[in-house]
Amino acid sequence: MENTAKAETFEAAPTTEAEPLKYDVDLPPLVPEKPVWKKVKKLKSKDGFTIRQFFIDDDNYLQIESNDKLIHMYLKLKSEGTRKREIGTVTKSTRTIQMRRMMAVHLFRNLNAYGFNDYILRHATLFDNIRLSDDVGNHWKVPVRYIREYGKYKHFKNNGGFELQRFVSLEDLEQFRVHNSENRRF
Repeated sequence: MENTAKAETFEAAPTTEAEPLKYDVDLPPLVPEKPVWKKVKKLKSKDGFTIRQFFIDDDNYLQIESNDKLIHMYLKLKSEGTRKREIGTVTKSTRTIQMRRMMAVHLFRNLNAYGFNDYILRHATLFDNIRLSDDVGNHWKVPVRYIREYGKYKHFKNNGGFELQRFVSLEDLEQFRVHNSENRRF
């Protein structure tokens, strides 16, 4: 029996020699590869979601709200008080996470790129694709594997290791664009 599966190929970003970029890839890991997850609570919300909170270190944790179809992921940092950062919403049936960006806030101008949390990408077991959209009408469906292979590292501040980001430029995202005429519900 012959294997007829096609291998996926991705276009690598063109490099320019005019201005080499430096990334903090030689830093020691800020979060251990296999962290010790301490489950905090398991609650039920009013709308039927099961809420789980997992400490990643002594101060910061992931909050997961799930039901039969969806998983909402949030990051809570001690330094930000009660504010929770929305990471995205996983649709279980399609193994896709929906992430939204506001260009004025989230676009890293030096690279003309959007960032993705490296820790979440390295430990992604519930999703294979990221359905990314921004407030100016752009939509992309990007394989997690592409971001892990071609995303450029940038490290901002040490908030328990959550700020290590992999950036993918808008030019590199173009190959994954979903046009308005296409169905954006994957």
